[in-house]
Amino acid sequence: MKTVYKYPLLLHTHGLMLPKGAQVLSVIEQYGGVVLYALVEDTETRTEPLSYQVCGTGHSVIVDGYEFINTVSLQGGTFILHVFTKWGER
Repeated sequence: MKTVYKYPLLLHTHGLMLPKGAQVLSVIEQYGGVVLYALVEDTETRTEPLSYQVCGTGHSVIVDGYEFINTVSLQGGTFILHVFTKWGER
């Protein structure tokens, strides 16, 4: 069985350990923060690294191997952030 889980993201470049085979569904604003939703297999005990970048418009981003996921608006459009992800070895 699969379940959708939520993972809060921080600004800049960071990483998460997600269950192996997880599928990134979306990234949105929630309660003033940025969160990633992923579909994961409930019984999966192995994990794999997901690197991500959250950067503002006009800021540098490393695009090598990263996939654009979504643009998120914070504080009524005052801050516009762009989210990119890259899986470790799959």
